[in-house]
Amino acid sequence: MGRLTGVPHFFTEEAHQEEKNDTNNLRRARKELAQEDYDENDIDMDDDPVKLCQYSIGQRMQAQFEGRVIRRTINSKDFQGRFLLNIPPYKSIHAILDLTERETALIEAKAEEIKDG
Repeated sequence: MGRLTGVPHFFTEEAHQEEKNDTNNLRRARKELAQEDYDENDIDMDDDPVKLCQYSIGQRMQAQFEGRVIRRTINSKDFQGRFLLNIPPYKSIHAILDLTERETALIEAKAEEIKDG
């Protein structure tokens, strides 16, 4: 993302080394997690070495974008308090579709591919 948006740091040798180190650290964290006898549902952020590693990588990379990226949401407003995006309210419509034989055959074929996987 950093290279796509033209953030200079991500074109440096330092960034390349950071990426290599991040990959190695994640590999070690995954190996550590695999060696431990963790129950996947019992791990929280403080105990999961992979999540802790990913968090630290994300925090470091996020700092490189500081002052370069503006995040907007559907609720973002301009300086006058007006919404930036004029999107109509979400409306859900439920309908029954009658599929053709061809459409049904395609869906069934895909389901078989996934099942055989």
